[in-house]
Amino acid sequence: EKMAKFSDKTAAGESIAIIQFQYNYACNFKCRHCSVKRFQGKKDGRQFTIEDVKELSRQADEMGLARFVLTGGEPLIFKDFDSLVEAIDPRKFYINCDTNGWFLDRKRAGHLKGIGVDRIQLSIDSLDPEEHDDFRQAPGSHERALQAIDAALDAGLEIFIQTVVTKQRLHSEEFLRF
Repeated sequence: EKMAKFSDKTAAGESIAIIQFQYNYACNFKCRHCSVKRFQGKKDGRQFTIEDVKELSRQADEMGLARFVLTGGEPLIFKDFDSLVEAIDPRKFYINCDTNGWFLDRKRAGHLKGIGVDRIQLSIDSLDPEEHDDFRQAPGSHERALQAIDAALDAGLEIFIQTVVTKQRLHSEEFLRF
């Protein structure tokens, strides 16, 4: 019932409660704005298991929630990403994957669509490739993000572009153009 009503609710502009799930903090970038750096590489911290995710999914379904956003770190480097999506259960939830786009080519996008991912939330932090790459501290990341957009669209994945807004960027000409 919640899935049947989801499209109608979003079309009507109703807010849909989500779970933004930081399953793992591993990442291939060292972004200037990263808020999870202090958790990365720690072996002694709390870690979720696939069984934990199944239980979280069960509870979220019981509460009537309908969307999971998988974030990190960078979810597309999680070795157990497919198992993670399966544990959430795409039949019960819309699943978004937050990504920097580095590992999202056409083959991977098709695979994600095939296992039940519905939408890609892709980070682009400047229209200027050099500024984006510098902010992400990853040369070539702007170009790869643009290629990831095409890959996602070609695979039939919804795409959502997100950007980091800093105090310095908020009133800049670049941000207004963005």
